[in-house]
Amino acid sequence: MKKISIKSAKKDELSWINSKYNEVNFAASTFENEYIVIASVDNEKAGIGRLVRINNGHIELGGIYVFPNSEA
Repeated sequence: MKKISIKSAKKDELSWINSKYNEVNFAASTFENEYIVIASVDNEKAGIGRLVRINNGHIELGGIYVFPNSEA
């Protein structure tokens, strides 16, 4: 069975994250206003997602992108 894991993104990964979002024309992330996660399958990065604060009391779940050729 494959190992699936989720981790919080680190600020120094933001350039890589935004390069992945750019591949699919998603809006770029800004680390200060978002909680970003990276999903891996067997220690290989497989996708990303984010919670974005819209305003007080409202948070959006978005930026969900599973990379091509990812296998879960």
